[in-house]
Amino acid sequence: MKYSHLPAQFAGITFAILFSVLLFSPALAADLVVDRTDDDPNASTCTAASNDCSLRGALAVAVASVEDDNITFDTSVFSAASVIQLTGRLSVTGGGLISINGSAAPFITLDAMNSSGVLFVGPSGNVSLSDLTITGGSLNLSFGGGIDNRGVLSVSNSTLYNNLGGSGGAIFNNSGSVTVVNSTLCDNSSAYGGAYHSVGTSAVAVFRDSTICSNSATYGGGIFVSSGSVSLENTIIANNSGGAGGPDIWRTVNSLGYNLVSNSSGMTMAGATASDQLDVDPLLDPAGLANNQGNNLTVALLPGSPAIDTGNSLSLEDQRGLIRPVDEGDTPDGSGNLADIGAFEVQYEAEDPVPTGYEWGGFKRPIREDRYNLARARRAMPVKFSLNGFQGMDIFAEGSPSSQRIRCFSRTPVGDPEPVQMNRSGLKYNERRDFYRFVWKTKRNWKFSCRRLSVALNDGSVHSADFIFF
Repeated sequence: MKYSHLPAQFAGITFAILFSVLLFSPALAADLVVDRTDDDPNASTCTAASNDCSLRGALAVAVASVEDDNITFDTSVFSAASVIQLTGRLSVTGGGLISINGSAAPFITLDAMNSSGVLFVGPSGNVSLSDLTITGGSLNLSFGGGIDNRGVLSVSNSTLYNNLGGSGGAIFNNSGSVTVVNSTLCDNSSAYGGAYHSVGTSAVAVFRDSTICSNSATYGGGIFVSSGSVSLENTIIANNSGGAGGPDIWRTVNSLGYNLVSNSSGMTMAGATASDQLDVDPLLDPAGLANNQGNNLTVALLPGSPAIDTGNSLSLEDQRGLIRPVDEGDTPDGSGNLADIGAFEVQYEAEDPVPTGYEWGGFKRPIREDRYNLARARRAMPVKFSLNGFQGMDIFAEGSPSSQRIRCFSRTPVGDPEPVQMNRSGLKYNERRDFYRFVWKTKRNWKFSCRRLSVALNDGSVHSADFIFF
């Protein structure tokens, strides 16, 4: 590899930015770790000690704080699929941004046991849910069997199913903001909006890379827009039922492109509709929700589905954490990126050939080996490289790939290399485009530092690229 020194002007900018960050950065978010599976409201100490923090207790601490709070789950306690049986609806009425993240533990389910709603977000609440399952919410004559939102709600990589509400089986949104990404809302029911119902002119919702299926309602089997706005992007709304009107969608929604709706009766699709598919069967797996890998149940696409390779997604992964898109390139009209529509990306596996030597074909764009690469700390970074043909999946030497801190000016290594933390999809091979790919999960504390990414192969070769993190 050829090395070039870091330009002096970049160094000046770097240190100026670092100085200002140290002076003016706000307090870091608090980390709360749930270490028990019951719903004890008194377990709210949430210290490093064991068995002192329930999810309800952690929420109480977070709501009482003005800081942002990150709630995660102790993997020694939540080491297998776990169900938190709620004794009543969880409530967020204040605090900063409260993030509840189940990505480190497998299959965390919040189950209201058909006796209450699962979550209420008040007008001052701001909640982010990721890698969770919301089920068993039941508010037959009231709002939001799963979630009743009046504030700001973000849902990602999650599944909401078997919830019942008078309005909004899975999510009811009253004058709030809702963002749903890489998620599945299926088998929910309500009088109005089996999966989602909005009221209030200021109600805003965006569904992106999601699947809304097999929900039922009197009006709007999938989505009912009483007022406010709903935008859809790369989303499937299919096989829902509305007894009196709008089997999939009732009234007007805005398209951001690349949606598939199985029955357009009772709805109006405005916006960027040229890439949408209306009145088309997406060929969803008739088995419905199933364990298709990942941290929650999803609905698979059958072979030949019109949702395969006809979408456009900015996500690097689907709901399960698997690579998206698998087939890289352009849709026939040149506008999409061959992602699948919905929360599920079909994966293709090639058979391992007889092991042979490797012919390094280099890193693929945007990574360069002959110069520094700029990268944002804590962002997931796709790394692609070619061996000029498929060489099997057992290609890495022990401890590879790895990254190591280097001095930004001399590029000399500092400390020991550490194994690269990949996302859950691990190493994949794209047969059509002939490259290997993994997603490198970078760290927050790498900001304003330099690192070397090394890919050591089991043929003894090592290939590297250097990065400046900002």
